[in-house]
Amino acid sequence: MKGSSEESIESVRPSNLQAFANISTLHGMSHIFAYGHMTFRRFLWTLSFLGSLCLLMIVCLDRVSYYLEYPHVTKLDEVAAANLTFPAITFCNLNEFRFSKITRNDLYHVGELLALLNSNYQIANPHLAEPEVLAALKDKANFQNFKPKLFNMTDFYNRTGHDISEMLLQCTFRGEECYPVNFSTIYTRYGKCYTFNSGLDGNPLLTTLKGGTGNGLEIMLDIQQDEYLPVWGETDETSYEAGIKVQIHSQSEPPFIDQLGFGVAPGFQTFVSCQQQLFLSLVLFPDHVSRALADILRQQGPIPISQYDCENFAAMNGSPKDNTPVRTSSKNHYTPVHSSKSNHGLHYGKESVRSSGGGGGADFHNFISSGFVTLGRGHQKGKQRPSLLLCCCCVVFFTQEPEPHGVFTR
Repeated sequence: MKGSSEESIESVRPSNLQAFANISTLHGMSHIFAYGHMTFRRFLWTLSFLGSLCLLMIVCLDRVSYYLEYPHVTKLDEVAAANLTFPAITFCNLNEFRFSKITRNDLYHVGELLALLNSNYQIANPHLAEPEVLAALKDKANFQNFKPKLFNMTDFYNRTGHDISEMLLQCTFRGEECYPVNFSTIYTRYGKCYTFNSGLDGNPLLTTLKGGTGNGLEIMLDIQQDEYLPVWGETDETSYEAGIKVQIHSQSEPPFIDQLGFGVAPGFQTFVSCQQQLFLSLVLFPDHVSRALADILRQQGPIPISQYDCENFAAMNGSPKDNTPVRTSSKNHYTPVHSSKSNHGLHYGKESVRSSGGGGGADFHNFISSGFVTLGRGHQKGKQRPSLLLCCCCVVFFTQEPEPHGVFTR
């Protein structure tokens, strides 16, 4: 009798799990592990508890995975500067070689390359040439009793390329006269080109204090279209177009004018509002880069990234009524550059300004807007020759989108 009563008491006594569930503050535990048989109410509490537990695990795993991705937030600070370094401006004549400077020896070696001669050293398309050009070409292509001499391609490019002293009709920077000596010669895909404010001659870089067309570079060029090669078919060295190609870039990067430059035609006034944005970006390394190499590269510091976004405005050179702006667009891609503590540039006229900037740091967050203006035709005695006017102005902006600053005529 006594044994049966003890067994009944043992069966009624709750288990340790039930006792823990009844005193636990975890929601649902006391309802799931209640006394008695399984009921529908306990089943619903069990489903709710397991569903909530699964949702909690999913959220935790998502947050841990997000943390292991090492997310970061980019912060941009705009820093006002007293003056800004004027960008480098590179331009090239679309005609690489002057026809009058090509000699008989030059034509013998590169005549087929320029599509002027065929493989038999004969004029390729005489029926397409003008009488004056054909006569000069026949004289140069007369190889009877001709003994070819040594040919140097570098000398050929330098001798036959357009000369800045002949192309430059007028040049001013911030109201001061500038001269052909202020332009550095550089060779690109378009042959002999010229860069203003390149910083290659060891002089301080030019700076600008404010925007406006009178505070930048203004040049008038003669494209010398009468010196253009006769083109009967477009090749890698010749082009159907007439005019120049221009690129605005920093002094730290070489000009990729064939990819990033924009064309300027004679007879048009073109304004290009440009904005330079310089960022300091962290260096990211892929997984296959070794730790040792990554540590070495990290010691070099952040890499400045330069970008120029440009908007072009073109207007015919005529009456003010006809100067209706027509917008086109040109954008330069992001290009890595390296900063330097020293400044280089050139002296112009009577004034030279040293940039107060320097290498890296917060100054790279300055926003620069530069613009080009090109204008119409120049007049010379006896014959009207195509020419164009360029004006580059540098303006400080603290907005992210480039803004035009008007079109002017002379």
